[in-house]
Amino acid sequence: IGTIAKNVKAEDAAAYSFYPTKNLGAIGDAGAVATNDPAVAERVMRLRQYGWDDRRRITIPGGRNSRMDPLQAAVLTARLPWLESRNERRRMIANRYRQAVAGSAIRIHGDERETVAHHAVALTDRRDDLAAFLGERGITVAVHYPYLLGEMPGLRLDAGPVPVAERFRDSMLSLPCFPELTDDEVDRVVAALTDWIDHG
Repeated sequence: IGTIAKNVKAEDAAAYSFYPTKNLGAIGDAGAVATNDPAVAERVMRLRQYGWDDRRRITIPGGRNSRMDPLQAAVLTARLPWLESRNERRRMIANRYRQAVAGSAIRIHGDERETVAHHAVALTDRRDDLAAFLGERGITVAVHYPYLLGEMPGLRLDAGPVPVAERFRDSMLSLPCFPELTDDEVDRVVAALTDWIDHG
């Protein structure tokens, strides 16, 4: 949001990704910006179309062709009525994992009632061992964010020491969590987590 307009407060604008794997996903790249500030709205509309003014003259830098195409909009419109039920299924899956690891050294990140469970993220000091254990049982897991922003050369950031972020980076493991998972598949993950806790 900061690249859209200077001095934009976090409460005045929000950016949403509709990447295909998101809870509400298109079938290609898509996203949206919501704002209650007319100046921000105007700037976003111009930036999404080359930085043009109403005479098709580029007047602000950083513009690009990033308009959502009608096909992506149609897919999102068709999927929107099922968003809450699909989020509820994700919550249920994450909560099954949360119950399975209760009282152990593993924690499932997020609030059990309010999360939309885009990922079911397990936090453990033995992340790599747990990942290997689950992989041996045919359960696909992922480390979604293996690098901090300051570790990405293309961003050229010098964030300084960030021990909390480093701890999360080294302990996060995404467990399978998508609405199409069957109850039997969720049971397999739960059984593997329980086995890890008991014998890992």
